[in-house]
Amino acid sequence: MNRAKHSAADSPTVFVVDDEADVRDSVGLLVRSAGLAVETFATAGEFLHVCDRERPGCVVLDVRMPGLNGLAAQQQLLKRGITLPVIFVSGHGDIAMAVRAVRAGALDFLEKPFNDQALLDRVHKALEIDAENRAHAAAEAEIARRLQTLTPRECEVMERLIEG
Repeated sequence: MNRAKHSAADSPTVFVVDDEADVRDSVGLLVRSAGLAVETFATAGEFLHVCDRERPGCVVLDVRMPGLNGLAAQQQLLKRGITLPVIFVSGHGDIAMAVRAVRAGALDFLEKPFNDQALLDRVHKALEIDAENRAHAAAEAEIARRLQTLTPRECEVMERLIEG
């Protein structure tokens, strides 16, 4: 496992989860060559152990791995409220598996071997989506915070304004 110290204010991280060391290493090098932070994990369990909702980024996730597979890991992320965009990669995928992954919210499903530029394009798109989602969530939290400061009378006036 390749990890570095982090804080919530860090730049986004690309989390690469694949049981094949050569795939982890090559994807890690590819992502680093694009100037992006990367952390690699040999199992979904290792990744889920350190992943939290405060860390911006995306996940490049192998579908078929020993133990917890990629689809199950995606479900665990969703259960925890972690909305990192997921890009699945698989050397043994099929259409049904890809459909299931995308229906559960995956950004994309790439077959191994994949084109390096295609993967980087998906990673950049995933990071954009994550940044947009985080900005939207921050704006909603700020609105909720401001609403909490209103007096009961101000709330009543606001409700009537909304009603027209």
